[in-house]
Amino acid sequence: MDRSLTVEVSSAIIRPARVRTGYDTLSVSGNLNITATSGSPFNVNIQSINVGTGIPGVATFNMLSTYQWTLVSAASITGFSASDFALNTSGFTNSLGGGSFSISAGSSAIFLNFTPVPEPSTWALLATGAAAVAWTARRRHLKAKVL
Repeated sequence: MDRSLTVEVSSAIIRPARVRTGYDTLSVSGNLNITATSGSPFNVNIQSINVGTGIPGVATFNMLSTYQWTLVSAASITGFSASDFALNTSGFTNSLGGGSFSISAGSSAIFLNFTPVPEPSTWALLATGAAAVAWTARRRHLKAKVL
């Protein structure tokens, strides 16, 4: 039994749920019960294609942006665990810049997500904020000892 789905992404532009274009999606009219396991996962093959040229690669994909595409919508979803899915990104030819794909779910949808690696400036800002919090805590601690 083939336990796989090939998802072609032709647009990274996220549109409202009622206008799902630019990527493959399934709509299940009833309930969806996931029976895959981490030992026997459901395979999701992710492919990118530029529909304007037919050449692999999504013209609108930016490796520094966060994306979420709806893979499956259903009346309800049960038995979901992200570890029961295996992602094959070899057909997604855009540079990921160190970012990664993942699977998540809500009560009535399963999503394909892309999370970018934060830019160095983001890490620097985070480190500066953490240092300021640590400095403030240390100052309060020393002040409390003096009193």
